[in-house]
Amino acid sequence: MQRAEIAERFSRYSKVLADPSVANLVYDTCAWFLERIDGHEALAEPIPRLITVACAYARLCAPTCATLRSVRDEVERSFQVTARFTFLFFLVDDAETVESADGPWAIGRFTPAMTAWRRELVEAESASPSLVADFERAFHDYLSARRAEHAQKSVAMSVEQHWALRRRTIFMDPYLDQWMILLAIDPGSLDASGFRAARQIATDIVLLSNDLGSAERDREGGESPDDLNLIDTYARDMGSTRADTVTHLIALHNQLVGRLRAALVGAVGKRPGPDADRYADLLAGVVDGNLASLHALDFRYRNVAAVLAALERVRQP
Repeated sequence: MQRAEIAERFSRYSKVLADPSVANLVYDTCAWFLERIDGHEALAEPIPRLITVACAYARLCAPTCATLRSVRDEVERSFQVTARFTFLFFLVDDAETVESADGPWAIGRFTPAMTAWRRELVEAESASPSLVADFERAFHDYLSARRAEHAQKSVAMSVEQHWALRRRTIFMDPYLDQWMILLAIDPGSLDASGFRAARQIATDIVLLSNDLGSAERDREGGESPDDLNLIDTYARDMGSTRADTVTHLIALHNQLVGRLRAALVGAVGKRPGPDADRYADLLAGVVDGNLASLHALDFRYRNVAAVLAALERVRQP
């Protein structure tokens, strides 16, 4: 498929693709996907939408280019690998059901693409076996939790139960582990407890901002009414209106951002070094980039600009 034909299929997302870096990722991801998937419907909706969303996230939820250049000469390859992985995630995450697995990396008819991506990542990088094992464990835990998530929509979970499940389905752990592999981070060189705490806070911030950004998508009558959203659980638990609950969660989000800033400074300070700097940059970049993605993808996250504008970023202007 020629670039012009791909551009025509993606014309409704022209606002996002006005960024050349995102547009180039979209064309690369399409070409990569088409080589691994049979069928004339390969680029029928929702595939163009999901590729666009994935490439925006991959470009924005990332460490800085300066950090990437400190590790590798081919910076663009890191974004390509991440965009492909994020796209495969959205194929699973936006599906009405997650198909039963025939193997540890099975995701239904898109399994060949997942198998090819995993081979590209693991074989092309010199990551420590323990880091690869962490990544694989996190991905398989995500798939397991995602299969259970839809069934939980009708269950009146407590706030604590909701957090516990959604921390596993938000996809932060496999996403961060994948980036750690690309950044050649040695976990043994880090202050383990400090970065563990920082990573947990970062995960909670992304989860909260995503749910606030998905307020319209996830409510009854929205595009994803079966998806869990913390707004609903907190409103039920607090006995408050939806508007008051959103105000409460905005305040909680911003408190967590302040805690993450302090946690990153503390973790880097205890065991300073290039890996600590890279990991801190990654966590801050993913948290801030997630918020930037919610703003950029207004065709997906509708009518929430005022809410998103109230959310603080880790890197203060």
